[in-house]
Amino acid sequence: MHIPALFGHLNAIWVLLYTAGLTDDQKAGRRAEIKSDVYEQIAYFAGAGRGSLSIGRGIASRMTRGIRSDILWRLEAGREAESVVREGGNPPLPWLTMVFLTLVLVGGSFAPVQPYWTSDAVMLLAIAAALGAGLFWLGLYLVSHHFFGPLFIAMGTIMIAWGLWWTLVVPVIAVVAGVSGVRRAQRLERLVETA
Repeated sequence: MHIPALFGHLNAIWVLLYTAGLTDDQKAGRRAEIKSDVYEQIAYFAGAGRGSLSIGRGIASRMTRGIRSDILWRLEAGREAESVVREGGNPPLPWLTMVFLTLVLVGGSFAPVQPYWTSDAVMLLAIAAALGAGLFWLGLYLVSHHFFGPLFIAMGTIMIAWGLWWTLVVPVIAVVAGVSGVRRAQRLERLVETA
C-alpha cells in the first residue's frame, strides 16, 4: 500500500469514528463528501508532480487541521440524531470530553502558523492522538455497552497518551478521563442491572 492510500484510509477511519451514532443519511453524505475531498486532493497533487510522501503528508495535514471543523460539524449534526439512553444516564459529551475538545479547538487555531516542515514522526503521533480522541469519544457514546464502551475508552486513552507523551500533561489528563469514563460505564451497568 502506498503512502497516499494509507493516509486516505486513516482519514476514512477518522470519519467512521466521528460519524458513529448519526442517521444513515448523515453518515453516507459526510463520508462521501470527505472521500471526494481526499480523491480531489490526491489528483491535484499527483497532477502537480508531487511525490507520494508529499501527497500523504498533505492528506495528514489537512485531516489534522480539519479535526476542529469535523468536531463542530458532528456536534451540530448529532443534536437531531442522538438520543439519551436514560434521563441523564448517557449525556452526549461529558465534561472531560468537552475539555479535550476545547484543547483540540484551541490547538487547531494555531495550525495555519505551523511550518510545513513538521517531521513525519510528529505528524504520525498527532494523528494517533487524534484517532485516540475519536475512539475515546466513541467509547463515551457506547458507555452503556458492556464491552465495547470501556474497550474504546481504554484504547483511546492509550493512543492519546502514547501520541502526546512529550507534553506530559495531556497523557495524565487522558488517563484520568479514561478511568473516569470506564468507572462511569460500570456505574451505568449497575444502574441498568438494578432497574
